[in-house]
Amino acid sequence: NEPFTLAGKRVYLVDAYSLIYQVFHALPEMTGPAGQPVGAAHGFVRDMLDLIENRGADLLVAAFDHSDETFRHTLDPQY
Repeated sequence: NEPFTLAGKRVYLVDAYSLIYQVFHALPEMTGPAGQPVGAAHGFVRDMLDLIENRGADLLVAAFDHSDETFRHTLDPQY
């Protein structure tokens, strides 16, 4: 068994919360059958599928910020 390697792989690292925020505000309001908002979920999945189907992603990594303060708060208190 050979060790796993990323050599030759197309890998995308996605700032998940940033993307969710972006698609939430960019798309028109969308609701599911029970009236729940689904625009952000739809946009996030759409963009992940685009990375796979149209940009040839071999691997996707979705990173979510921790709920506590991070180094970003030191860089910008308004974060």
